[in-house]
Amino acid sequence: MILGFHYHIPAFEKEGVIYTSGFLGVFLDSLALNVTELVCFMHTPLPDEEFLMDYGLKNRNIRWVSMGRHTSVPKRLLSASRIIKRIKSELTGIDILLIRSPTPLLPALSSIKNVKKAFLLVGDYQKSAQDLRQPFFRKKAIQLWASLNKWQQERAIKHALVFVNNGLIYNELKERVKNLHLVRTTTLQRTDFYYREDTCQKENINLLYTGRLDLSKGLLEMIESLAIIRAKGVEACLHLVGWEDKNATEVTTILQNKAHLLGISKSVFFHGKKQVGDELNAFYRMADIFIIGSKINEGFPRTIWEAFANSVPVIASKVGSIPLFLTDKQDAYLVKPGDVEEKTEAICGLINNSDLRRSLIKNSIKMAQESSLEVQTKSMISLIKVNSF
Repeated sequence: MILGFHYHIPAFEKEGVIYTSGFLGVFLDSLALNVTELVCFMHTPLPDEEFLMDYGLKNRNIRWVSMGRHTSVPKRLLSASRIIKRIKSELTGIDILLIRSPTPLLPALSSIKNVKKAFLLVGDYQKSAQDLRQPFFRKKAIQLWASLNKWQQERAIKHALVFVNNGLIYNELKERVKNLHLVRTTTLQRTDFYYREDTCQKENINLLYTGRLDLSKGLLEMIESLAIIRAKGVEACLHLVGWEDKNATEVTTILQNKAHLLGISKSVFFHGKKQVGDELNAFYRMADIFIIGSKINEGFPRTIWEAFANSVPVIASKVGSIPLFLTDKQDAYLVKPGDVEEKTEAICGLINNSDLRRSLIKNSIKMAQESSLEVQTKSMISLIKVNSF
């Protein structure tokens, strides 16, 4: 089977190797193991995005078809017909096109006749647009477009094969989409698993966050919690492994200033972006507790699966799909979004309760094993093959 794939994360080719973002790259490599050829229809990155394209695809049966520069969403929408015309001849050679959504060009791609489509839904533009920090009229324009994109998406998926990695979206669609399947999209491969019975065995406690550096992820609250527990005499530090959009430093500066104000600058470390796999896993394996404190709508962050696979107990906010997938104090320690007191209590609770830590590690690594890339992509491809002929 020749499988086509589209998502708005860009890619580029250098010396015969296709590069893209790590989380997407390992997924594409896993898909490629189950098909004859994987044809990726993706944009070319802008100069300030190239640092994010740090993963070289390993499988030789993957081919990249450029959709032009990864310009702004309005520019891509205005040039949609030209982009589709540019790739149409390549689309005719595939058996089915898997569209990871939401994505700006979904309506244009969905309208192409004689090309079978399947969809992988990983978020909701409409809900995300409610939490934007933008000037009033710009925010309203984005919200209007997000609503239109969602309406167009729902028309396209109604009679198609649809995978969803978000429990909230699954519940929303299950009565309207007949061929709907709940999946768990992770970056986990067999080599990513690291087994240990317990953490917090040394005097210094390493707290960890990985992912995009965005204040909506509760990063300021993490620093406040760190200051509180250090004031209680706990030797702890916070490691932030991640990046800002467009390689900026605005959020980093805000966080550094906050740590300085609270007198804990020497206990907060900024490590920058790390490649998915061994480089990133090294941080999970030195961590005692992983924290993700999202304050806004969230699907199910892949970083939680990564922490699970590396035997790190997790503290997470009760937002989006997280409380649908996880049980409090069984799989992870769940807290109210933005609540510094609860987050501090959770950190101290895990540091002081070895039985709870061990239980969380044991339960969560089992969940991660059931959600590995090999398991999930093999299941997806089996369903895609049934629906492609």
